[in-house]
Amino acid sequence: QDICIGDSAILTANGNALSYSWDNGVIDGQNFVITNSQNYILTGFSSDGCSNTDTVKILALSLPNTDAGNDINLCLNDSIQLQGQGADSYLWSPSTSLSDPNIANPWASPSSQITYILTGTSNNGCQKIDSLNINVNPLPLLSITNDTTICQGDTIQIEVLGGNLYNWTNTNFISDPNISNPEIWPNSTTTYQVIARDSNTCSDTVEVLITVNPIPNVNAGLDQD
Repeated sequence: QDICIGDSAILTANGNALSYSWDNGVIDGQNFVITNSQNYILTGFSSDGCSNTDTVKILALSLPNTDAGNDINLCLNDSIQLQGQGADSYLWSPSTSLSDPNIANPWASPSSQITYILTGTSNNGCQKIDSLNINVNPLPLLSITNDTTICQGDTIQIEVLGGNLYNWTNTNFISDPNISNPEIWPNSTTTYQVIARDSNTCSDTVEVLITVNPIPNVNAGLDQD
């Protein structure tokens, strides 16, 4: 018989003997777990004390080295490609938020915490499972200065709250693009966009519109003596 390592087998004696005995601790008709390839010897005893033996060989088939990979921390709305390995064919379960549950490396984009079970199958039909946990972190909750109108030549301070690291994508007319509350002095109407990251390295983007009104032309005339 060919049986996968870790599976159960049952050996049942047949013949016209009065009683039977298996070696290796096997009990006739009861399950036992296969750990390695081995010969099992059956001895049958007749009522007059004679005995005879027969042998059955069980070939223990190796399991695949199924590996679902390390657990993952993911940000909401992000995707990541899983990297299953060690088998000849694969099945991920559940199939929720997977691009294809029947390949080794599907894309996963869960919206909340989830544990995926990977069943790997080798060409000999044996299977082994492994699991992978994905923790989904929320995006930072950001707030930013309201849209503002200024006069040309003015300087104001804008501020974003809710992150740990900041990157203002518009680097013109700004005191420091890497702080939460830089001063700005745009010479025309400008949208300032900021990418803010939290302690989980998750990021979100917000923006503020600064409307710049031109200053009036004022002419007081020529100097007089």
